[in-house]
Amino acid sequence: MKRLFNNPLYFNILSAFIAFSFWGGWAYFVNRSDMGNEGLVSGLTQGLMSFFITFFMATLVTYLYRKVESHKLLFAPFLTVSITGILLSTVHFLVATPSIFYTIAPTLFVSFFFCFFIAYKLDIN
Repeated sequence: MKRLFNNPLYFNILSAFIAFSFWGGWAYFVNRSDMGNEGLVSGLTQGLMSFFITFFMATLVTYLYRKVESHKLLFAPFLTVSITGILLSTVHFLVATPSIFYTIAPTLFVSFFFCFFIAYKLDIN
């Protein structure tokens, strides 16, 4: 079992499925209403975006970490989360998510620490 968690592909896929479930559920909760399907559309949008973003986030942090000369421990996560935030804001605007800020703010907060953890692991190696 420990060997599975040391496999980067397994770790990325597991993280992506967890992100889909948790953040998609969060978006549904924040955007649900008595009428209409805003909650469902927002939840599926956030879930799918979180799945793909989480899956590729580790790759982007690693790439940026290796390209940047100084302050890479903070710069790589910050830039990754900034790109993610712009992408999420745009997609949620296009699907007419009612509460974009409350939908993506917790996601970006947790994403920064996820990216920082990856950059930290790269830094100590």
